[in-house]
Amino acid sequence: MLASSTQPPNDAIRIEEMINFFSYDYPEPEKKLFSLTTELSNAPWNKAHQLLHIGIKAKSLDIKNLAASNLVLLLNTPRYKSENNEMIKKSLELFVGQLTERDYISIVINGYGGASVALNPTSGSDKQKILTAIKNLNFIDSNSGGPGLKLAYGLAKQHYNKASNNHIVVVNGWGFMSGISSSDESVQLIKDNRKQGIFFTPICMGCGNSDLATKQLIEIGSSHTDYPYLRNIRERQKIFLRNLAGDLWNVAQDVELQIEFNPLKVQSYRLLGYENRYLEYGEEIVAEKKQATAGQSVTALYEIIPAEEHKSAVLSVKNQSQGNALATIKLRYKKWKSDKTDSLEHSVAASHIDLANTSDNFRFSAAVAELGLLVRDSKFKANANYPQLLSLAREAKGKDVLGYREKFITLVENARLMQELDKQ
Repeated sequence: MLASSTQPPNDAIRIEEMINFFSYDYPEPEKKLFSLTTELSNAPWNKAHQLLHIGIKAKSLDIKNLAASNLVLLLNTPRYKSENNEMIKKSLELFVGQLTERDYISIVINGYGGASVALNPTSGSDKQKILTAIKNLNFIDSNSGGPGLKLAYGLAKQHYNKASNNHIVVVNGWGFMSGISSSDESVQLIKDNRKQGIFFTPICMGCGNSDLATKQLIEIGSSHTDYPYLRNIRERQKIFLRNLAGDLWNVAQDVELQIEFNPLKVQSYRLLGYENRYLEYGEEIVAEKKQATAGQSVTALYEIIPAEEHKSAVLSVKNQSQGNALATIKLRYKKWKSDKTDSLEHSVAASHIDLANTSDNFRFSAAVAELGLLVRDSKFKANANYPQLLSLAREAKGKDVLGYREKFITLVENARLMQELDKQ
């Protein structure tokens, strides 16, 4: 929407997803399944506040040594979206090259009143047959994911193997959630199959990035909380060539992150983004436990108001253990298909460094967050402004091999121009 000089609605501006669209240079885990990185500096938009950057990275896997995959592609897109349909075909062709002779792939087309099989389970060694099936795909008008889901799970069970990666990948061009409610049998189908080890991952092409209903479905059946939204070749390459092979493989389960701030050092704090997860006063907090996929990284930013030095605080035994640390981060998880819990603990030093001396990771993620604050016209934007944001992003662009950060800078320039035109 920014690229077409259109102001996005606030619900479509999810700062946490904007930040996590980009890759960051976090260290590969050594002894544990995860590495944990933190940096503390001043918030670029409010010098009186601090910004805590937290980066978590899961262990990568060697794709050549992975066990077999059992994948079903469920295509849900109307035929009149011809431009998106060609994008889908080209994207699937990118993915075929990663399949091995041990893998099996099927394709289902979803449509009004039913669904059809475009490719029965086929070995990854028969690439020509798969590519021919993709070339000959005949898209049907569709408005509900229900019929296709049943057929897709049926095909997945034909080559189900507990040791394999069993996955339904929904390529959603339009309206997948239409007609599906939280009590629908399709939702129950996704829940039941996830328990059995058949997972669900959606990819959006041309259907907009504000499909909140589909996002809720993701959290039921997938290890992800994001919803890939693809508009061009760079974004397709990011998902189908670089992300998808790892994103379909879980390395850990029951992953839970907890952060405790030291009241002697922190007066108050807020997590940037996640506006759609705010709790009402008195609402019960339910800890979310997630899966983690191979090589997956998650970045979170906390804006902090430091405690005034002269104020005293009454500390509980729990707080006393933090000493002079700003915060303590605890990560608990189980290795995939294991009942044993492992943990990782990290103490965040209270001393912060100048913004100019922070890593590209810190400054670029801060720039992305600042754009979110400006476009949302957030009450927390303070002194956020486009000249400073552009300077921050340009200086932190780094190598940018695939050009995603350069594209971000172009978006910022577009948003800045929109603001200037609005003032006139």
